[in-house]
Amino acid sequence: MSQSPKPMKIWLARALVDRQFYLSRYQDVALAGVDPVAHFAEHGFRTPMRSPSQRFEKLLLAGSGLLVTVALLFGVVRSDFLDLLREQIIILQGRGRRLRPFLYLFVFRLYATLQASEVGQPMKIARIYADAPYAGARRIIAPEGDFAFTDPEVILSGKPARNRQVKRPSLWCATLEQAQLFGSLQIAVDDAFLVSEPAADPRLSFVAGQHEFVTAHPLNRIRSTETIFARRPTTAEAAVPEAVLLGGRCGVNYFHFLVEYVTKGYIVEQIAELDGLPLIVPDDLYPQELELLEIVFPGRALVRHRRGTRIDVAKLHVPSTMTYVPDCPKTPFWQVSAVNHDSLAWLRDRVLAAIAIPAGTPRNRKIFLARFQGRNIENAEAVTEIFRASGFEIVDTAKMTFAEQVVTFATASHIAGPVGAAFSNLIFCAPEAKILGIVSPFAVQMSLFKSLSDFAGAQYYALPGTHPQFRAGMDVRRPPLHVSHGSFSVDPTYLSDALKVFREA
Repeated sequence: MSQSPKPMKIWLARALVDRQFYLSRYQDVALAGVDPVAHFAEHGFRTPMRSPSQRFEKLLLAGSGLLVTVALLFGVVRSDFLDLLREQIIILQGRGRRLRPFLYLFVFRLYATLQASEVGQPMKIARIYADAPYAGARRIIAPEGDFAFTDPEVILSGKPARNRQVKRPSLWCATLEQAQLFGSLQIAVDDAFLVSEPAADPRLSFVAGQHEFVTAHPLNRIRSTETIFARRPTTAEAAVPEAVLLGGRCGVNYFHFLVEYVTKGYIVEQIAELDGLPLIVPDDLYPQELELLEIVFPGRALVRHRRGTRIDVAKLHVPSTMTYVPDCPKTPFWQVSAVNHDSLAWLRDRVLAAIAIPAGTPRNRKIFLARFQGRNIENAEAVTEIFRASGFEIVDTAKMTFAEQVVTFATASHIAGPVGAAFSNLIFCAPEAKILGIVSPFAVQMSLFKSLSDFAGAQYYALPGTHPQFRAGMDVRRPPLHVSHGSFSVDPTYLSDALKVFREA
């Protein structure tokens, strides 16, 4: 039975604890109905350490390297300190900050010696799509090519869109023996970490989804052998004789799942021996995503991978993604615009054939895609009312089935909304439809959704929002993720004037 906290601890806790923050951060405390001050006084500095306030949490993250180092010097192993350090590394990488490697290298070296399971196992890096030893495992379906496009036309700007050209990735499928899937569907064979997506290369400063399970060696740039630390479980949760890897690092994110992962089906259908093999996907897919899989892969068995666990596959087939969409801020937005029209046509044709919109259905709906979750437009209510007053239907795709989303896009003459995952459905929009993407001023050159619109034969316009930190020219150099994916405002006058043109386009 625990003793009551000493008066000094209570005094310190009262000075540090933000009650609302503490209860929202630690649900176990809230559910137990315990006073947050008393709880922090008794348990706050035990393992795992609790943050009494948001400000204190930021200080802990900033000083996490020092915390780990001091603990190690005193012979203390604190996994919670290492978790703080790992989170701080992720934050810095996501902001495009260059890490100071020596402290982190020192910490990881020591932890790898003392408690390797906390850091992850060191593994060499191999790239399925580029390294010579895997050339024989790859079957080329379509070679790399050139992809020409134009930047999105900014509505009312009067400026001509800039012509661009990037490389369109090749399409291939690799077959691997005795593979292991771990983390967020990362691949390991023996003691090698196999990179299947160029956008997930550990050379990049930040890789969404993968970052929780894989940490690049800080000195890879100057070492002859590149390595990573992988948090790979020592035992498998399941063993599968043969399967196709359909999912990827970004899991259930609707854009990545629809545009990057499900379109692998085009490759799968080119290879007869893959017919009927089970598909490996995340176990937490949304109902709309499961609905989509049943449409394009009817009756196909699914192997569901639980995030953070390991599945062993005796024979694993790995189709490539058709895109190159890295999260690294150093890659300009316009350079991630290439798509493969054959892959998109495979998806579009199967979906539209299955849903079978009756011939003669009017395609004259004007749709505004409201966003009620995640990052948002700061003056969203005012923006929504402007669209409503202009005769647009207000829809929330998150509440629709997949089929309902497809019908909505396929029967609309005008589609507008904040650029995000729902815009992936532009694949299914009607030819000659008009699209208005409301976008952060930092991401005006984000042309990937325009590429989907171009594929469908639609006309795409961009309407940039406003942000207090934005200055002229900041749309050229891609900002850190927390900026480009952050909230922004929309000028109501600009929007109203733009809609007068957009509605008549």
